[in-house]
Amino acid sequence: VTAADAIRLANLGWEVVKLPLHYEQDDAFKLATGRYALVRKDTGAYLNHTGPVYQVIQNHEAFSFLDDVLGKHGARFETAGAIHGGKKIWCQVRLPEQSFTLAGQDQVDTYAMFTNSHGDEAAWCFGTNHRTVCANTFRTASFGRKKGLCIRHTGDVKGKVASARRALGLAAEAAGEFKAAAEAMAQTPLAPRPYFEGLLDSMLQLTDAERAVKAGNVLEAMLTDADVQAAEKSLERKEQRRAASLENMLERYEEKRNGLGGMRGTAWAAFNSATEFANHADQGPRRGSTVARQTRRFESILDGDLDDLMQTAYAMATTAAAAN
Repeated sequence: VTAADAIRLANLGWEVVKLPLHYEQDDAFKLATGRYALVRKDTGAYLNHTGPVYQVIQNHEAFSFLDDVLGKHGARFETAGAIHGGKKIWCQVRLPEQSFTLAGQDQVDTYAMFTNSHGDEAAWCFGTNHRTVCANTFRTASFGRKKGLCIRHTGDVKGKVASARRALGLAAEAAGEFKAAAEAMAQTPLAPRPYFEGLLDSMLQLTDAERAVKAGNVLEAMLTDADVQAAEKSLERKEQRRAASLENMLERYEEKRNGLGGMRGTAWAAFNSATEFANHADQGPRRGSTVARQTRRFESILDGDLDDLMQTAYAMATTAAAAN
C-alpha cells in the first residue's frame, strides 16, 4: 500500500483552500483584514480560521514523506483517517525492524505516526508502540520530546515536510530507547498499589479551594460558605473518580496479560496496567454520541490528558528501574 493508496482508502483525497474571511454588517459583507478561512475544496465545509502567514499542509503532503519508509525499512501503512470533519488527520506506518518481545511472550510493535491539524496546531511526527497482547498503545518518547518532530504551518512548508523524512530516524531511536527501558522495567520489582496511587495523585488537579477544604484550612483560605460547599462537592467527585480509577488499574494488573512470562510484580506489568487503563477504561460521564466520545478519547490519547497520564506512568516506572 502506497501513500496514494492509503489516502484513497481513508477517503482523504480532498484538499484545503485558504480563502479571505468576510463578515456581515448592515446587510453587507466586509473583508476581515488579515483573517482567512480554511475550507474543504470538495464539500465547501469550513474547518477553521487563521492568519496571513499560515500555510496549508495538504493531506497528500502529510502522507508523502512516509512513503519513502516503505521500501527502505520494510514498513507498511497501518491506519489513517480524519476526525472533526477533517480538522485533524493522521497516518501511521508499522516499523517491524524496531519491534521486540519481552519475557518470550509479550510482543511490542513500533510505528511512526504523522498528525496534522488544518488550522490551529502544528503537524507532528512521532514514534508510538502497540502492545499486541492487549491492543495497548504508548507513545515512544519522554516528556522532553514526546511529540517528536514538529512542522509549523509557516514559511517553506514543502521544505519542512521534505525534511520530516528524518522523523523515521527519530522514531527508530526512540524505539531503541524504549526497548532498553522496557527490559529494565521487566527486571525491576515494583508494588502496584503505591505506584498507581502516586500516579493518580500526580494527575489529580485540585483548585485552591479544594486543597483548602482537603487540608482543613477553610478559614485561612477566606472561603465563603458557598465556596466551601462547591469545593466539597467537586472534591468528592474527584476522589470518587480517583478511587474508581485505582480499582480499575488494580483489576487490570491482575489480568493474565499482565502476568505473561512471570512479569507480574515488576515495573513493566504496573506500567502496562496504567497505559491499558488510559487506552481502554471508561473516563467519566458518557456525554454525547458514541462517535463523539470515541473522538474525544482518541484526541486525549494522542496529545491530551490521557497522553500525559501515560507519560507520567512511564517516567515513574523508568525512575524506579534506574534506582533498582
